[in-house]
Amino acid sequence: MSCEEYIANRTQMFASIVQRNISRQVQTYLSLKYAIDDVALPITCTFGIVGNIINLLVLTRKQLQSTMDRLEKSAHFGLVALAVSDAMFCMLALINVLIPEQSQYTSVDVVFVLYFKVYEEPLLNIFLLSSTWLTVVMAVGRYLAICWPLHARGFISLRGTCVAIASAFLVSVLANLPLFWKYSILVHACPALSGPPGGTTHCQCYSQVLGPLMRNNSLRFAYNIAWATIGTFVPVVILAFCNVRLIQALHHSMKVQRQYRANRPHDSGHRLTPTLITIIILFLVLVCPSEVLKFTRAMTMGSHNFLLFQLATVITNFMQATNFAINFILYCVLNVHFRNMVKHVILCKWRHRWPNMKAMAVPTSSSPNHNNTMTCNMSETETEL
Repeated sequence: MSCEEYIANRTQMFASIVQRNISRQVQTYLSLKYAIDDVALPITCTFGIVGNIINLLVLTRKQLQSTMDRLEKSAHFGLVALAVSDAMFCMLALINVLIPEQSQYTSVDVVFVLYFKVYEEPLLNIFLLSSTWLTVVMAVGRYLAICWPLHARGFISLRGTCVAIASAFLVSVLANLPLFWKYSILVHACPALSGPPGGTTHCQCYSQVLGPLMRNNSLRFAYNIAWATIGTFVPVVILAFCNVRLIQALHHSMKVQRQYRANRPHDSGHRLTPTLITIIILFLVLVCPSEVLKFTRAMTMGSHNFLLFQLATVITNFMQATNFAINFILYCVLNVHFRNMVKHVILCKWRHRWPNMKAMAVPTSSSPNHNNTMTCNMSETETEL
């Protein structure tokens, strides 16, 4: 065998090995993408919608706010707004998963599908950014209430909290307005299915094409930097700082309680702080990787391993959706009073639907020790959050 033949055989062998490896990588990516995008993500988003609706039903009950002071009610309003934002994100993410994407649409297709696919990114990012800054608002407010209580009572008010929540939603909308021009809709004649090549018909087709934001490199680069600053880097710094201080304050409080052998306090503030600390930790772990990956993709401009990057994008997007769907579980795990309120809300709804079961829940005089937790009116102790 000549040297040229040997080199050719070795080159062909290496090319065959590389091709097999690429085929296996593609198959692995497609399998994982199907398992996550088509199975796990719809289930997670559906659970997030239901869970956040239950959060709203429970958090908006007046009994839950009866034992709260002004600072605790401010944090409570933030939790209500966060449930709204998270529910909207999960709903849009679920619609995005269920609607198939096409290269072009005709008048026969539903127009909503076309416009949703064109504007899905800014719509999702609006509620992504609003949830981010609502978490920041709650973290800063709780940090001030715990670490600077005298100052906090002077300028934290319910009206100020409502203004901060409204500002978070407004800033989220304004920050995502340029994304509505990222893509545009092109209307053109549909290609003829029969007849000479290149022929057209009288129907119209609609296609998604690059808009002004994507065609201008300088504008796109500046917007990516601004979005990363507003949506990722600044919130992460604020949340990390506030979380460290809240953890230190909580640790010091527990240390003092052990030192003086005091009973664990049962006011709502001592349940809000651990809840908010966990919300911040979950945000940093589940949301930040997706945003950092998105920023990296925008800056590298396709110089990365395509399959590896796409797989990382699928995984981090699922982690992000999980963050917006998991708060219901978080509240139930950390707060026994929230669990009691959920139980009472569900049982009351069930009893109103089946009136004949109501009599069975009413204690009789012959059973004075009957458990009275089936009633819809909760005691003050059970309504604290």
